[in-house]
Amino acid sequence: MSEFSDLFKDYVHKKNVKVAAMAQTLSVDRANLYKVISGKRNPSSRKVVSEIADYLALTPAEKQEFLELYHMAEIGRERYYQRKSALHFISSCFSNQDSLFDIKPKSYSETIIPVDFPEVSTAICGKEQLQQTLSLLCRQAVLSGSARIRIIAQPTWEYLFSLLKALSYLNANLNIEHIICLNIGDSPAGFKRSVYNMYCLEKMLPLFRCQCQYTPYFYYDNVDSHFTNMHTFPYYVITDDGALTCSSDIQRGIIYYQPDIVNLLQSTFTKQLASANTLFHMIGNNVKKYMEITLSSLGCTLEGSPCLLKYASPAMLAQILKIPECSNDDSLILQEIIGYTQQIDHYQGNSQGYSLTFSDVGMKNFLETGRIESYPDYLYNPLPMDMRLQLLRILLEQPDKNMPRRLKAPLSDLASYSGITINKTSGYLIIKQFDGQLMYLALQEQSLLNGLYDFIHNLEQDNLLYSYEETRDFIEDILAKYSAS
Repeated sequence: MSEFSDLFKDYVHKKNVKVAAMAQTLSVDRANLYKVISGKRNPSSRKVVSEIADYLALTPAEKQEFLELYHMAEIGRERYYQRKSALHFISSCFSNQDSLFDIKPKSYSETIIPVDFPEVSTAICGKEQLQQTLSLLCRQAVLSGSARIRIIAQPTWEYLFSLLKALSYLNANLNIEHIICLNIGDSPAGFKRSVYNMYCLEKMLPLFRCQCQYTPYFYYDNVDSHFTNMHTFPYYVITDDGALTCSSDIQRGIIYYQPDIVNLLQSTFTKQLASANTLFHMIGNNVKKYMEITLSSLGCTLEGSPCLLKYASPAMLAQILKIPECSNDDSLILQEIIGYTQQIDHYQGNSQGYSLTFSDVGMKNFLETGRIESYPDYLYNPLPMDMRLQLLRILLEQPDKNMPRRLKAPLSDLASYSGITINKTSGYLIIKQFDGQLMYLALQEQSLLNGLYDFIHNLEQDNLLYSYEETRDFIEDILAKYSAS
């Protein structure tokens, strides 16, 4: 039995439905329908489930629940929640809502008054007192010459992360080294490994958009046992001036200001850092490295902007690329760009699993600005309107396997600058920092790679993509609208 079959059976009984009459009306085999109700098999398709819901006269909310439980039964409970966590991560961190990251609070003054720390240790009881102590310790670190904060704590500590995001505005040289535990068992909330780890990634990613230098590291353990079984003060926040150790429930701790104790904890952190793994390899906005990692990560791509440069002719590329203006480190010759786009096109045309996407927000931004925001602004000039429309006409001439697909809600709101390119062994994320610069983050951790790849690879199965025909109709409507204006 499944939750879907339980709900189906409940509706049949409550509504006094005759299964034989329902099977005849829907043109399905009666024996198979009985097996679906008893949980011995699943319906053949989402379309059939939708027709059953309509026959049962379910409300829109009831129908949505009915379809969701069918999807869970179809792909399995664990995979269902794994994909839901990936969807929540992408919707939260890559949606077109920059206000979510406008976290500079008015309560933080641009000037922080330094204080002299007493060379004593102090016990702390209570969440409010502990967080006040943390705030003072971190704010003073912003003033120090090294401006360094070293952390061993889970990213679920929301106050700490809000504080760090705010302080990054006060000192762009703030350097944060962060060690987290990624889960190898069930998390405290009952989620499986990849779901909990995806949640941690969601909490950390906004720090990459700030002005600070943020470097996360990870190790594996069972989170539930690691932070609850005989680990009195597993959380550390260490600066050059002091160190705070505290319980994982943020209720008790000790603040140390004695130099010998602070140095001991610093060396302990350094030793643990040596045995941890880097979560991301940061590429910055180096386009040559971006092209290299893209080619090594080809598999599935989730992007807001339509990927149209690969349809551009050499003459078009020569017109828009700002090659002479590039720096020596990032200089790109035209043939490299052409070769790169040709390799992308060849891979897409010869791979069954490769996919490209665009969002409504990304398409609108492209048409209004001429920008393809997965590429840095310094690399190219905005495409003129006639070239934008020409590329869309070229796109419509492509076979289905070369077409990007339009994303359905909630991914229709995917920001134009956002992107994830991933396969089973490597992948990278594109984010935009507060100063407008793009950052490319190569993801190193396998459970996160698996979760994001499974989600993006199965967008169609999860009903998050419009069909090729619907995508073509959308582009044709756009061409008609902008050609007439």
